[in-house]
Amino acid sequence: MQKWATRMVGKLRAQPNSKELSADNAAGRGSRHMTQLDHYLAFYESRECPGYAVFITGEWGIGKTFQVKRAIPDDRCYYVSLFGMQSASEIFAAVFASMFPATAKRKADADSHKDVSALGFPIGALNWQLENIFIRDKVETDRVIIFDDLERCKIKPTDLLGVINRYVEHHKCRVIVIAHDGKLPKKLLEQQEKIFGQVIKVIPEVEAAYTEFAKEFGNGSENDPLFRFREDLVSLFKESQVGSLRILRHVMEDTVRLYNCLLEEQRNHPEATREIIRLVAALDFEARAMRIKPEDIRDRVGRQLIYEMERRNREGEAELPEPAFVTAQNRYQTVQLESTLLSDGLLQEILFEGVYDAKRIAGSVAASVYFANPTELPSWRVFIEFQSQPDNVAEAAKTRMEQEFRDREVLEPGEMLHVFALRLMMAQNDLLPESPPEIAAECRAYIDDLRAANRLKPTPMTWDDREDLSRAYAGYGYWVEEPYRAQFEGIFGYLSDERKAVMLDQLKDAGPGILHLVETDGETLYSRLNHTAKGGATYADVPVLAEIQPADFVASWMRSHPKNWYWIQNAISARLRPAVPQELSDELAWVDRVVLELEAEAQRANGIRALRIRRHLPRNPTRINEEELQG
Repeated sequence: MQKWATRMVGKLRAQPNSKELSADNAAGRGSRHMTQLDHYLAFYESRECPGYAVFITGEWGIGKTFQVKRAIPDDRCYYVSLFGMQSASEIFAAVFASMFPATAKRKADADSHKDVSALGFPIGALNWQLENIFIRDKVETDRVIIFDDLERCKIKPTDLLGVINRYVEHHKCRVIVIAHDGKLPKKLLEQQEKIFGQVIKVIPEVEAAYTEFAKEFGNGSENDPLFRFREDLVSLFKESQVGSLRILRHVMEDTVRLYNCLLEEQRNHPEATREIIRLVAALDFEARAMRIKPEDIRDRVGRQLIYEMERRNREGEAELPEPAFVTAQNRYQTVQLESTLLSDGLLQEILFEGVYDAKRIAGSVAASVYFANPTELPSWRVFIEFQSQPDNVAEAAKTRMEQEFRDREVLEPGEMLHVFALRLMMAQNDLLPESPPEIAAECRAYIDDLRAANRLKPTPMTWDDREDLSRAYAGYGYWVEEPYRAQFEGIFGYLSDERKAVMLDQLKDAGPGILHLVETDGETLYSRLNHTAKGGATYADVPVLAEIQPADFVASWMRSHPKNWYWIQNAISARLRPAVPQELSDELAWVDRVVLELEAEAQRANGIRALRIRRHLPRNPTRINEEELQG
């Protein structure tokens, strides 16, 4: 019977017979396109006692249940989910409840009262067994039985197949089983041929599923985002290759939430709305498929740029692992994931926290080149988008940027780097008369002039305040091309060095404040010199102590109240342990000199004071390591 059924299905697929077509018409399916699955299930439903079950398989979320129940709706099937079931009795009871809901309800009510069962048997061990037998054997064959979530059932494979086989062989039922075969136990897969006469792998019907989901989340009007951007969302879903219609459903719901955050004027701008919808939808597919994490969204532009740079530098060497964000970008041909319409922080909230802050989202879009007045945006922000700007707007931005350069008006380091990179690009493409090396010299002179006028921003003293400017700023990667890359990297390094020098100059003025804390407030001194839960670590990442004369430091220490000594000693030691950070390496020699000064103080002191000084000597971690090695 099984082999015949399989051969018969092959013929039906090649040339549907009149019986199948009449079944289709009787089911009212003629109004929509029939799939191969529709054809086969119509045939199977028309059989009176086929003698075999049908196995429907496919990835999770691909729409298996949706397609099966569309072909065989609720009024023509007995549907049972096997999710979490742990015994054959549970399955028999679930099938009975689906076939005889009224009787099953009476039984549940009777069980709760514990008097007489719904089937007329007085409660008792023997009668309980009779009732179970009745439930197993009381079966209707007028409809197809559909067992769903087979892979999530906790029953032993042999027992599970035995239950299915009982309905197929003993009761002559038509049975359809839905499961993800990639998650089924090996034993069950080995024995499936004994019961299943046909195995069908479901292909997702994206268009049909989209239509159903749009009815759920959309309003059907021309302004409905699911109507306006149907083609975009379906295209992105296919490009994503996630396959799961469940994920598509979530992304569609998220699209409506995002669209509702936009202002009316923003919704009426087709290019801007399309860009933001496509950007978030593509990243949403990636996030829900767990292919990107929150950290992959941070510095999107920079990640791609640094990867390309490193890849070129490693030509001929081992293949460089591709960052998740770069892999994601390579999947999509019709959307730029580096779009700056939404900041990295906003995208992280939307994708991984489910937070849609309408005010901030609309504000971010309003500040984009689509809506902001070009004269109110930084000139580089307008010019960097010259490929999508009218000639007069781009030309005006170029002129304004050059004037700002001559007048030394741009002070933010990230904006300066954008201006420098764009000027190099213009020189490379004959938009400026100078050559890239000449432009590089002009940019260095720009930095020198700012420093001479005390207008160059220093490197922030704490790591917490430092922004990574190595690859991008304000969501835009620097426009750096290979012919002038060396010039840009030279300018970048020069700017970094000069800003660090300005910061070190500022440290020289910090000495009196540090000495005052040594003398008056050891605990606050500790928090200024080290990262603590309370924050306020002003000098934790810079060698401020190396700028103070060791004799002056020790003199202030000796004038301090003894309650401060613990904090002073630990403020020094904690900075240099367990390993000495590179940026604090200048303080190693300073610690040695402080120790010498303290030892001299101990020799001049007597009694308890001398002991106290010796017990509070800070130890150089380099010396400690040497002592351990010698020991």
